[in-house]
Amino acid sequence: MGYAVVLGEALVDLLDAECEGRPVFRQEIGGGPLNVAVGVSRLGGAAEFVGSFGDDVLAGRIRAFLADAGVGLAGAVAVGVPTTLAVTTHAGAEPDFRFYGEPPSYGLLTADNLDLALIEGADVLYCGSIVLLCPPVLAAARHAWSLATGLRVFDPNVRPRLLNGPSTLDGLREVVAEFAAGAHLVKLSEADAALLYPREPVEGVAAYLRELGAGTVVVTLGADGAIVAAGPDPVRVPAPKV
Repeated sequence: MGYAVVLGEALVDLLDAECEGRPVFRQEIGGGPLNVAVGVSRLGGAAEFVGSFGDDVLAGRIRAFLADAGVGLAGAVAVGVPTTLAVTTHAGAEPDFRFYGEPPSYGLLTADNLDLALIEGADVLYCGSIVLLCPPVLAAARHAWSLATGLRVFDPNVRPRLLNGPSTLDGLREVVAEFAAGAHLVKLSEADAALLYPREPVEGVAAYLRELGAGTVVVTLGADGAIVAAGPDPVRVPAPKV
C-alpha cells in the first residue's frame, strides 16, 4: 500500500470555552495539515507527517497524538523553541486565530531536513497552510514539490492575522499561484478565496486557478457545499445536512 506525505504545521489550539461559569481555554492538538494527516489515517490510508515540532511537553503530546492516530513521524524534526499556541475564538461563522510563539515552532523545517526518499516515494504530497509564510519551510515545500512523483495537493489555508499588510498578501498570492500551477488538486475555502481574490466570485477564483495549471480546484462553501472545477465549467455540489 502507498502512502501520503503531509507537509505543514502542528501546534496546540486553545479553544474558547467555559467551566463552572468561568471562561477557560480548552487545549486541543491542531494545525490544518496535521488534521489532514490524521484524517487520511482514520480513513484507512497511510500518512507521514513532515514538519518541525518544539522541544517541550506540548510537542511530546503532539507526537503522541499523531503516533496514536497511526501517522508516521519519520519526516518530523525537533527544534529548540516552545510549541506555538493558536488562541481560537468565534465572533461569527469563521474562527479568529491569534498565534503565540516567536519564532513559530512549526516554521523551522528546512530543505536540508527533508527525507528525500520519503518524499520521492509518496503516492500523494500535500503542502500548504501557514507554514508557507515562513521562508525556511517555503523553501522546503518548494523542494518537496519538485521531487514529488505522485499526486500533488495544495491548500493555502489563509490566516489573516499572520498577514502583515498588503505586501505580505501579494507575496502569498504569488506563492499560491506558484503551487497551484503544479497541483493536481487545489482545495481552498470560500473565506480563502475572498481574502486572496476579493474582486472575483468563487467560480471565477476556481477557474483562474485552473487556468494557472491546477488539475482540479475545490472551493468549500460550508453548509452550502462546494464548487468543483475539473472542466470548462465549475459545478456546485450541495452538502448533505447532518
